[in-house]
Amino acid sequence: MSKLVETSVRDGVDSFLSLDTEKAKSVIGNDREINMLEMEIDKETVACLVLNAPVAIDLRLLFCIQKMNKDLERIGDHAVNIAQASIKIVGSMAPFEKGSVEMMASHSMTMLHDT
Repeated sequence: MSKLVETSVRDGVDSFLSLDTEKAKSVIGNDREINMLEMEIDKETVACLVLNAPVAIDLRLLFCIQKMNKDLERIGDHAVNIAQASIKIVGSMAPFEKGSVEMMASHSMTMLHDT
């Protein structure tokens, strides 16, 4: 799921910078898979909680997994928002300085990858 989210963010930013509507549509289409993975991971963590009654470190791990799962799904939603914005601005926006957007995207992608 994290790799798919990472790819969606990168492709969303790329679609914005290049105004590539096909790449943007691909990002939007991938959101369904991310959402399905989020639901599956959530279902599995709840099943582990109910069936195994974990304690201490195992319980903390399951709670961390649920938090990361929710955060990754939300990041995937942001990638979709970026892709949708790139579709909306095609042909209606004056050229803009891409350098600062590329720099912010690069830093964000590094942080996402590292986490």
